[in-house]
Amino acid sequence: MIKTGAQLMRQWANVFYAGNNGRSGFINFNGQFTQGPNGNPRLQKRFQKPDFVLGLPNDLGRGLSSGTWGQRKTIYGLYVQDDWRVTDTLTLNLGLRWEYHTPLVEVEDRQSNFGLFSGQLELAGQDGNSRALYNPYRKDFQPRLGFAWTPSMTSKKLVVRGAYTISSFMEGTGTNLRLPLNPPFEAEFETVYQSSLGNLPLTNLDQGLSGLNPKDPYIGANIRLWDPNVRPSEVQQWNLTLEYQLPSNNVLSVGYVGQHGTHLIAAMPFFQKQLVNGQVLPSPYLAGNPTLVSKITQISGTQSGANQKYNGMQVSLHKRFSAGIEYQVSYTWSRAMSDSIGYYGDGGQSGSQSAYMQNLYDRRAEWSPAYFDLKHNFVASYFYEMPFGKAKRFGSNWNPVVNGVLGGWQMGGSFQRAYRLPADHQDHRPLRHSGPKRAGKCDWHTQRFAYCRSRQPLARLGRLWAARGVHLRKLGSRSGPWPGRGDLQPFALEALPGQRAAMVRASRRGVQPVQHADLQQSDLANHHIGCVRRSVEHTGRAQCASRCEVLLLMRGDRARTVLA
Repeated sequence: MIKTGAQLMRQWANVFYAGNNGRSGFINFNGQFTQGPNGNPRLQKRFQKPDFVLGLPNDLGRGLSSGTWGQRKTIYGLYVQDDWRVTDTLTLNLGLRWEYHTPLVEVEDRQSNFGLFSGQLELAGQDGNSRALYNPYRKDFQPRLGFAWTPSMTSKKLVVRGAYTISSFMEGTGTNLRLPLNPPFEAEFETVYQSSLGNLPLTNLDQGLSGLNPKDPYIGANIRLWDPNVRPSEVQQWNLTLEYQLPSNNVLSVGYVGQHGTHLIAAMPFFQKQLVNGQVLPSPYLAGNPTLVSKITQISGTQSGANQKYNGMQVSLHKRFSAGIEYQVSYTWSRAMSDSIGYYGDGGQSGSQSAYMQNLYDRRAEWSPAYFDLKHNFVASYFYEMPFGKAKRFGSNWNPVVNGVLGGWQMGGSFQRAYRLPADHQDHRPLRHSGPKRAGKCDWHTQRFAYCRSRQPLARLGRLWAARGVHLRKLGSRSGPWPGRGDLQPFALEALPGQRAAMVRASRRGVQPVQHADLQQSDLANHHIGCVRRSVEHTGRAQCASRCEVLLLMRGDRARTVLA
């Protein structure tokens, strides 16, 4: 039977956002004007208070104070699907979906963009520009293919399943990256003062934010720059699974699962300078308009160019409930890689990982384990109905009193062990040399400093650590290559639903140790950049809790703790 349908969705957003600088503005002091005669941050320590007392700011800014703006888009979808039973042993699932996401428009065309490299101002709906200021994408076709095959030569004990699909979605990024925040309609100002001998800031504290009130809205502005080819993200997914019926109601499943995401939306640091043969060169973005570049302080870009991959093997043994027992044992080996966490992505153990690329001109350096990369994951769970009581193997002739106390008990639990999640490390040090290409990941942050970050060395170090775990043979914690956690309850007994029940529970847990790394101060020319060299401080924080309680459940919902 062929199924077909359509979808129509209208999306709208009415927003007032003052920007990251805040509606009332800010003034920062970092101590750069009083740190020492040579102004070298590597040799002189900074103290913020002297600069504050003297009224010498290093950075000041103010966000937007205008009203609400609104953006609109429409999503159209068409699909057709058919489940075709080719033979008694082969079934096919075939389908195709088409989607079209209209580009975002502002209700009164109060948004602007710029030529990616030319820097030419583009106003919505004017001079031949579209209202959205980026191109529509109408080739979003999403096939659906699947099959299930039961070979007759295996006495129908083997089932082979496979599928492939493409799905898409349009990520929104952050409000702070939207085109309505651009001048001339809006202007978010920021002024950065560089320190040098005899060079003091043009304004001081008693002048407040007066340095942020130019008549030209482009002076000190943060430009939101959208790639004209922004499009919906695309994710390909596929799998192949074999299931085999084993004796005693056991089913063994072995499968491969893969996923590849492309055109993922990523925030781009388009104002990063280039380091070529030891020379610092300006960013090529907006370079065709040097007048504009000389006025602005930042470019916050949006581009659909990030990628993600996942490959995993999944093995599972499941015993269906019989003879009073049911269990499942699963193991997954997987690898997840990505070059962007997304604008609202989670840095995982990295904490403050930035959504922006570290080095705009070396995107291969971004390719590293995703924060959810879990190489090994083992999970086991069980449920056991004890054979005591009426209609059971033992005690079928017990009197009601004995049966009420000893009959009808159940036991269950679970256990999990998983490989350590990757840890991300960022080394904030001024960059002075080009060095080996693969020495680390480097970030030309705005116009001022360059930092180097490396994920891999500390990630590998972290994988040697053991977190908390429960050993299969007993309750407790132990060290080993796989951190784990357990809910194994060899003493947890629960009666079948009734008027009386009793439970005895014992548990223990521990918190994994935490490691801190102190980096060797070195230049990028040193091949040890980004590696833990000088010292590694191991701080073990063990928080263990033990509890044993006996609960006696009487009629109704009343419970009394006898021992705790």
